Amino acid sequence: MHMDELKSSDKQFGRNENLLHKKHVDTFATWLHNKITGQLLLDNVSNTLWLARGPRCQSMSYSSFVRNGFRFHTKDAENFRQNSGILVEATTICRSSAKYTAHVVGKVLYYGVLRDIIVLDYNTFHIPIFWCDWANIVNGIKKEDGFTLVNLYQG
Repeated sequence: MHMDELKSSDKQFGRNENLLHKKHVDTFATWLHNKITGQLLLDNVSNTLWLARGPRCQSMSYSSFVRNGFRFHTKDAENFRQNSGILVEATTICRSSAKYTAHVVGKVLYYGVLRDIIVLDYNTFHIPIFWCDWANIVNGIKKEDGFTLVNLYQG
């Protein structure tokens, strides 16, 4: 919603993705605060409002979790299979190279192993938080013969 509002407020944001992303990062917190404050005045209780109030004080920890048809297991819960791996594709502002210092929007892949699943209770909905050990993206990931090899050794 925020990015759509930015695009409609200034045509430059529709043409320049880097500028849009930077403005989004710079103004999102204020925009969200104003959005929530406006909803409070209207007494409109939405999921955004529950997020602003925070979760209940107690949370639950799980070794397995199913969401949207996907099953997740922590490393400790595995028996003979290896499916505690996590892949996150993040959009971030970065430099394209050491020589070229201009910032660009890029996608970065993070690989890790799932250690714990904590579910936060927001009264009307629940949000799972995954605690992971992440591979070093500089020297812990290698592409070889069409496969991605991930070294999760922390030593």
